[in-house]
Amino acid sequence: MLDGFRAAAGRDPVLVVPTVDDVERFERELTAGGEPVIGASICTFDRLFAIVARATEAPAGPALSVTQRRRLAREAVARTKLRLLAASARRPGFAITSPMMSTFIRRA
Repeated sequence: MLDGFRAAAGRDPVLVVPTVDDVERFERELTAGGEPVIGASICTFDRLFAIVARATEAPAGPALSVTQRRRLAREAVARTKLRLLAASARRPGFAITSPMMSTFIRRA
């Protein structure tokens, strides 16, 4: 797969992978021979969406505010049967910290 990706570098190919860790791993593998690959991109779906939005000049929707994220988290917790986190979900601050934890986990 990477050989084909290298060969297509002149056509600005984009390889979409699930996580940032995958991006880093594929970039290492792609350049393992010591030669840079110019014109090719490896990114996550979030980055792909940003590339497409920029290329099509699509307006970005407004980001959710902290209050909106907390409300969304409360609703998600209230509507979901949690097994492993059931005891934690019954605590008052659980829904409030959920959006912060998901941000932390994504960055880790």
